[in-house]
Amino acid sequence: MVQVGEGEVNMKFKTCYLHDVYRDLCLSKASQEEFALIPENPFSLPYMMVSRRVRRVAMHEYIPIQSLRNLKLTSLLFFNKLYPEEQSLSISLQETAEIYLREDKRWISTLWILFKLMWRFRRILNYLFNNFKLLRILDLEGAEIYMEGEFLRDIGKLIRLRYLSLKGTTCFSKLSRNIGNLKRLQTLDLRMNEEFPVQIPNVICKMEMLMYLYLPMVCDSKTKLRLNTLRNLRTLENFNSKNCYVEDLGCMTNLMELGITRFFCRDDCEVNSGSNPPVIIASEHLRSLSVSRPENIDFNLLAYLISTCVHISELSLTCSIGEFLPACQFPYQISFMSLSETELRTDPMPTLGKLPNLKILELQKAAFIGEEFHCSTEGFPELYSLKLRSISTVKHWIVDKSSMPKLRHLEIIDCKSLEMLPVGLMFITTLEELKIELMPKAFKDRLCEGDQFNKIKHVVIFQNCY
Repeated sequence: MVQVGEGEVNMKFKTCYLHDVYRDLCLSKASQEEFALIPENPFSLPYMMVSRRVRRVAMHEYIPIQSLRNLKLTSLLFFNKLYPEEQSLSISLQETAEIYLREDKRWISTLWILFKLMWRFRRILNYLFNNFKLLRILDLEGAEIYMEGEFLRDIGKLIRLRYLSLKGTTCFSKLSRNIGNLKRLQTLDLRMNEEFPVQIPNVICKMEMLMYLYLPMVCDSKTKLRLNTLRNLRTLENFNSKNCYVEDLGCMTNLMELGITRFFCRDDCEVNSGSNPPVIIASEHLRSLSVSRPENIDFNLLAYLISTCVHISELSLTCSIGEFLPACQFPYQISFMSLSETELRTDPMPTLGKLPNLKILELQKAAFIGEEFHCSTEGFPELYSLKLRSISTVKHWIVDKSSMPKLRHLEIIDCKSLEMLPVGLMFITTLEELKIELMPKAFKDRLCEGDQFNKIKHVVIFQNCY
């Protein structure tokens, strides 16, 4: 009944869906039992919600939120717009917002429309916050909401809220401090529009039940958050030392996933000295570490951070480091690694090949700026998926016999300088799927005939996309 929607090469899946027959049966049964309601049009809504037993409503068409009269709803989902589309708006709201921020007085009429929409947003949200106080899930992801001032001023009234997502929304100034009243919140997603830095009040530390926290990619310079009370936190994304305190990571003893973005430094962590530096991450449950585009990160600090996270199995680096860590500094259990924009000057393959449990490897844009890859004998003993994308400088790739003996999935995408496939691929009998994309026409043509084809004739699935 449950089918895989989007799968991955590691045999996991990101999305799933129900068979249409089973879905119709579930919807019919939910309607009979008054478990959930999906109104078909705004006129049927008042009559279909006579019963107060309904706690969950999902709307796929525009319906004025003020028409909802059941104040005991715990789940309210909008799969369409919260408001009718403005036909008179000549330019996009985003462009209007940019004009507004520049205080261009020539656009008074357009700004009036923007203020009108802001007023409408505020009315909708105020009605929501004041009339549905039993809500546990509020997901505004992707909603075209443009707010000024203390965004979500009355949200503190939803004291039963467990899940709040503002992903993709736009706030021009700051969030309200009242968000700190949501002390039962378990998931908070603040990944709002990156073009407008938002000020986050220092009240997240009050949400001691938080398990999943996604901070904005870009925060206002006034934002400085204390997170040392979040001992139940499992996932923390977009952490940086400019808007947060690095020492707070030592208090998150249950942390499993950590994403570091933009800024990361610690003044009291002298990794070059002979003394033992303080532990940065105290959690023994950490399994995934991601470092993305930090500005002027110290290589020794990064090396120390990785080497002390002894239990991680997934590592993603998107930052310029120039040199690579020796194999002994990588945690023994690493099974997934992604490198992007690392600008390594020496071939990383000999080092990566020594990691005994590495199963998935992704080398992407500017991960290596040399001209030759060399996968040595008996290297990559457990690797079954390799992805090379936008490695524009590599011309030659050598694969020795007995290297990558378990490789099943190989992708080569946009590696313009690569002259040919390595001869060693013909010895990898486990290779089942080969995907070639955005490569020069001459490279692809050679794969269909002659010696190049002999290297991959044993591959079960071959995708040669132009």
